Amino acid sequence: MSDYDSSSSSNSRISESILIEYSNMGLKLVPIGDDGVTPNVNGLLNSEEQLQSIKESKNGIVEPVNYINDHPEFWTEDRIKKEAYRFKNVATLPGKTHLRTEDGSPLYLNVLDIDSKQVYTILSRLSGSDGNDFYFIDKISKSTFVSKTKKKYGLHIYWLSNSRHKHIITSECKPGSEFEIKTKFGLITLPESRHRDDPNFHYKKIGMDKIGRFDGMYDSLLDTLQDCLKPPREKNTNHYTKENTNNSKIHLNEEQVDLLYQLLYPCYTMGYRHQIIYGLSGLMHKHYVAIESSSSLIQKLSVNDEEKR
Repeated sequence: MSDYDSSSSSNSRISESILIEYSNMGLKLVPIGDDGVTPNVNGLLNSEEQLQSIKESKNGIVEPVNYINDHPEFWTEDRIKKEAYRFKNVATLPGKTHLRTEDGSPLYLNVLDIDSKQVYTILSRLSGSDGNDFYFIDKISKSTFVSKTKKKYGLHIYWLSNSRHKHIITSECKPGSEFEIKTKFGLITLPESRHRDDPNFHYKKIGMDKIGRFDGMYDSLLDTLQDCLKPPREKNTNHYTKENTNNSKIHLNEEQVDLLYQLLYPCYTMGYRHQIIYGLSGLMHKHYVAIESSSSLIQKLSVNDEEKR
């Protein structure tokens, strides 16, 4: 992520009291600039933290957002007050928090991101174990932190659990039944921040000023929304496995390989070759094209490439 240029900032920002409240709730704060998207973290880490960030980074560079994510105790009240000017908007990160269970184990932040009318409708009214209906969204809004997003049926529902769960993404959902359960990565915009694409829309809190702990909620949500998810075979998987026999793969003939070559070769120029090869390989892999056919096309494209190896 690129750093935000604070020289273009305005005077509006998230108040210190809100930031401190968020931090006390267990949220890992990330200051966001005026544009509603870019982390305003340039110079945020001290020299010792920068060295630690470089040590922990896969790229060997200072990565403030990742450092905040990996060090939930990063924000203190004094530090928030000192750096409050950065928070033109504010986001958080799911996953491990600074909060602890009774036995000292970490608590983890999960966020249900409702995107579609279908999911909103399903969760609006559920049948309880006693046979009576209850209004889940209304009930959960009285039990934990919930915010309204820009989408018509959009909600962010926050809760804590004593274990880390699998991240559910939109591509795993059927069209028209989209939702996400954010558990490990990704910035989540908090109230009263502006929307990245609409400066006139600000996220609003509609739930409580606390984040409830519901250890069984993840599994309950997946059970309830099971029909909204694609069958396992439609999800992104490794298609070149023993389960995928040659009979299930697409084999291109010589004429088809040559046609694709004719279409792609004019674009296969220095500065674009790596992107074409990686993108093409991924696309053909995803659509069950036999690796022999993919290799044949790539060999043909790269015949005069000095970096062919």
